[in-house]
Amino acid sequence: MAYTPEVRRILASRHKPPFIFLPSPPLDSRQIRPHDEALGIVAKDQGISNAQARQVALASILDYLASEGCRQELVDLAHAKSQRRAPGSALPEKAPAKKASLPPPQPLG
Repeated sequence: MAYTPEVRRILASRHKPPFIFLPSPPLDSRQIRPHDEALGIVAKDQGISNAQARQVALASILDYLASEGCRQELVDLAHAKSQRRAPGSALPEKAPAKKASLPPPQPLG
């Protein structure tokens, strides 16, 4: 995904589509961080709060999905995942308890 803008530029400038070899970046433990730590790093680099960084990230993801014509299910999934309760926030109101339904009585026989 990171190469998409550059690949599009290359394709637009050529009459015949070229074959593009993309480098494969190695992944190691330096690129793997807990989500809250990674969010904190991004927020600090941008000089904003973690909540603001989360909002910017969500908006960016939703804009990308919409601009790429992704299926609505992906947009809904990204939005739903962002609506989870943040640690330490107030608990949502409990839904009313469901009444247990018993099977109908069986005739004695």
